[in-house]
Order: sequence, then C-alpha cells, then structure tokens
Amino acid sequence: MPSYIFSKKAEADLAEIYRYGFVNFGERQADEYAESLKEKCQCLSENPLLYRERDEFNPPVRIGYHGKHLIIYTITS
Repeated sequence: MPSYIFSKKAEADLAEIYRYGFVNFGERQADEYAESLKEKCQCLSENPLLYRERDEFNPPVRIGYHGKHLIIYTITS
C-alpha cells in the first residue's frame, strides 16, 4: 500500500487546522475533518498523478484540494 510522509511544517499546519476546527466548530467536526483529510492524503498516495505537476514552482509540486485547504505534494520513488 502506498504511503505518505508529512513534512514538519505540514504537521504543524495540521495541528493548527485541527485546533481551529475544535475551537470554532467543536470536537466532533474537528475529528471528522481531520479524518477526511487523512483519507484524502491516502487517496493521493494511491493516485499520485491525480493532479498535474506544477512546474512554475521550484521544485515542481502537485496541488490537491480538500475543503478550504490545499495539499501540496511531490512524488518520490
């Protein structure tokens, strides 16, 4: 099964997304959003070519979407 690894910055962003959701929408909603975000990341690890490579960035990245958030990722072998 393909997998994914979050950068340290991404881990900090995820914690902040969860905290914001918890404060503004409650624990249940924050948990559901965090889980759906993890599911999207797993989907992208299984289908990494789903989004096109954006070569205007250096290094080139792919940008996926989830709710109001962007998932910026690269493919490694």
